[in-house]
Amino acid sequence: MKTNLLLFLIFISATSSRMDNLNKTPNRPIEVPLNTLLPSARRNTANVTGREVWQYSNLLANQMLGT
Repeated sequence: MKTNLLLFLIFISATSSRMDNLNKTPNRPIEVPLNTLLPSARRNTANVTGREVWQYSNLLANQMLGT
Protein backbone atom coordinates (compact mmCIF):
# COMPACT_ATOMS: atom_id res chain seq x y z
CA MET A 1 0.00 0.00 0.00
CA LYS A 2 2.78 2.42 0.91
CA THR A 3 4.73 1.60 -2.22
CA ASN A 4 1.66 2.27 -4.39
CA LEU A 5 1.11 5.60 -2.71
CA LEU A 6 4.78 6.49 -3.12
CA LEU A 7 4.73 5.56 -6.80
CA PHE A 8 1.55 7.56 -7.29
CA LEU A 9 3.07 10.65 -5.66
CA ILE A 10 6.22 10.32 -7.78
CA PHE A 11 4.10 10.00 -10.92
CA ILE A 12 2.01 13.06 -10.03
CA SER A 13 5.05 15.19 -9.24
CA ALA A 14 6.78 14.14 -12.47
CA THR A 15 3.80 14.92 -14.69
CA SER A 16 2.60 18.08 -12.96
CA SER A 17 5.66 20.08 -13.96
CA ARG A 18 4.64 19.89 -17.63
CA MET A 19 1.11 21.20 -17.05
CA ASP A 20 2.03 24.89 -16.65
CA ASN A 21 2.02 25.37 -20.44
CA LEU A 22 -1.58 24.20 -20.80
CA ASN A 23 -3.16 27.42 -19.55
CA LYS A 24 -1.23 29.76 -21.84
CA THR A 25 -3.29 31.10 -24.73
CA PRO A 26 -1.96 33.49 -27.36
CA ASN A 27 -5.28 35.36 -27.54
CA ARG A 28 -5.27 36.29 -23.85
CA PRO A 29 -2.00 38.00 -22.93
CA ILE A 30 -0.84 38.44 -19.35
CA GLU A 31 0.72 41.86 -19.88
CA VAL A 32 -0.94 44.51 -22.04
CA PRO A 33 0.82 47.68 -23.23
CA LEU A 34 -0.55 51.02 -22.04
CA ASN A 35 -1.36 52.29 -25.54
CA THR A 36 -3.78 49.37 -25.90
CA LEU A 37 -5.54 50.01 -22.58
CA LEU A 38 -5.84 53.78 -22.84
CA PRO A 39 -8.63 54.03 -25.48
CA SER A 40 -10.92 51.66 -23.56
CA ALA A 41 -10.21 53.50 -20.30
CA ARG A 42 -11.14 56.82 -21.93
CA ARG A 43 -14.34 55.33 -23.37
CA ASN A 44 -15.37 53.85 -20.03
CA THR A 45 -14.70 57.13 -18.24
CA ALA A 46 -16.79 59.04 -20.79
CA ASN A 47 -19.62 56.52 -20.47
CA VAL A 48 -19.68 56.76 -16.68
CA THR A 49 -19.47 60.54 -16.47
CA GLY A 50 -21.86 61.07 -19.38
CA ARG A 51 -24.44 58.79 -17.85
CA GLU A 52 -24.29 60.64 -14.54
CA VAL A 53 -24.68 64.03 -16.19
CA TRP A 54 -27.65 62.78 -18.24
CA GLN A 55 -29.26 61.16 -15.21
CA TYR A 56 -28.98 64.23 -12.98
CA SER A 57 -30.16 66.65 -15.66
CA ASN A 58 -33.09 64.36 -16.44
CA LEU A 59 -34.06 64.20 -12.77
CA LEU A 60 -33.82 67.98 -12.48
CA ALA A 61 -35.97 68.51 -15.57
CA ASN A 62 -38.60 66.09 -14.27
CA GLN A 63 -38.70 67.87 -10.92
CA MET A 64 -39.05 71.26 -12.56
CA LEU A 65 -41.92 69.99 -14.76
CA GLY A 66 -43.63 68.38 -11.81
CA THR A 67 -43.79 64.90 -13.28
